[in-house]
Amino acid sequence: MTRHDATRPTPSPGSGAAAGQDDGGGRVPDELSLVLAQGVVSAVEAAGGYAGGIYLRSGTPGLLRLAVLAGLPGPLFRPWWRMHV
Repeated sequence: MTRHDATRPTPSPGSGAAAGQDDGGGRVPDELSLVLAQGVVSAVEAAGGYAGGIYLRSGTPGLLRLAVLAGLPGPLFRPWWRMHV
């Protein structure tokens, strides 16, 4: 469901990728990525916003990394993939 109450089109049987496979040529998201994506989309919709993201701690002290981005193309947001804190 989108913010404008329009549902996404569902692929007809036999025309899409099998469950667990990516149909866009990119990587298949894992379960954590899907849960985070659902959370960020819900938060953006609840706030009436247009975009949002979730940062997680990285292995480097004082550095966060962008785990999920919704509402903006990833390459546009590339300068902010890592955030020093």
